[in-house]
Amino acid sequence: AAYPTDTLIVEVVAPGNKVVYGQPVEFRVRAGGVLPANGKISVTAKSGAESQIEILPGQKEDSLFVGQLEIALEDMTYTIRLGDAVSSPMILEVIPLPMVEMQLDVEIPS
Repeated sequence: AAYPTDTLIVEVVAPGNKVVYGQPVEFRVRAGGVLPANGKISVTAKSGAESQIEILPGQKEDSLFVGQLEIALEDMTYTIRLGDAVSSPMILEVIPLPMVEMQLDVEIPS
């Protein structure tokens, strides 16, 4: 349910809804209204494992909060908390790396 807040989550700039398996995930969230000193992203992996990521104002822009998950191993949902604003849960799909298979054919010269 939406309710009035002093802090606004204006836009989730990154990561979008898909990330690559085994890679770090950078979160970038644009905020408005009353800007807090920091925020949190609550992440729940498909397996049920939970973690918290601190997001801090970016160096170039106070309204852009940045944080990073070290490695993406499985699909997850996440919720952003900035000041008194809380986002709806969002889904992040982890895309497997492409697999390359090689097949060699040996031809013996006649």
